[in-house]
Amino acid sequence: MRGVALTRCDSRPAQIDEDDENFVGLLDVFGFENFAFNSFEQLCINFTNEKLQNHFMDALVVLRQKEYASEGIECKHITFPDNLKQIELIEAKGGLLLTLDEEGALPKGSDEGYVEKLHAAFDKNELYSKPKR
Repeated sequence: MRGVALTRCDSRPAQIDEDDENFVGLLDVFGFENFAFNSFEQLCINFTNEKLQNHFMDALVVLRQKEYASEGIECKHITFPDNLKQIELIEAKGGLLLTLDEEGALPKGSDEGYVEKLHAAFDKNELYSKPKR
């Protein structure tokens, strides 16, 4: 195998020689969906998809590139963005889900308390913004 091509669903595919017997194409479904309003259920769906995508890219692309390099197989390096920072914002200690769990366990836990904690914790985080009303 000489090369691997990555096709993102949110951009036009690069010029591909589909007759090349060494071509492998991957469809990348990377990215959170952007709706005018995202429900909690949609957040969970997007989060799960991103976790799967992250695992897929690591297992299929990153590890294969390392394997090919160690075996001296010529392979074009694939550069792709990842959502690891977004995943960590959601699932890490002090992230959105654990903070929600903690607030829900408090006897006087509330939506307002949860939102205040998020605003305080992520005020300077580039990935987080307060809702605009």
